[in-house]
Amino acid sequence: MLNKIFFLLLYFICLSSFAEADTLDFLDYWRISYNKNLIRETYIIEVQEISIKIKDIKPTDSLVIEYFRDTPCHKCECYVFIEDKEKRTITKGESTGTGTPIKISLSKILFALWKTPQYHLKSKEQYYKIIYTENNKYWRGGKKILFNLKLE
Repeated sequence: MLNKIFFLLLYFICLSSFAEADTLDFLDYWRISYNKNLIRETYIIEVQEISIKIKDIKPTDSLVIEYFRDTPCHKCECYVFIEDKEKRTITKGESTGTGTPIKISLSKILFALWKTPQYHLKSKEQYYKIIYTENNKYWRGGKKILFNLKLE
């Protein structure tokens, strides 16, 4: 009987040394709302595109991004950055806790474009990367590109 308990204990110790917990990207998903209207909800499988017409943007318009994953962090700082193709940060939003909505003002994006309109007008690529990251020492996700924002 003692031998069986010993081997069972040894089996579980060996099994636990091979197991490694990790998050799976296909379980991560995000939602984006334009003002209060949900415009996209999807898993992070490939980077998608969302188009917004510049002439339709009002000063009070905003994007609300919610990012979820299988191992949420309730106290960590979460950020959404909007970057141009030269990886310059145009604007950012922040919140506390995974899944908490992060609001980005579209007028801040337009203001950044108005400061450098020649960049936007001369650029063949009018895409801006929407990137999610966390200040969490346990999360190995780094930066995740959620989608490309195209301003037309």
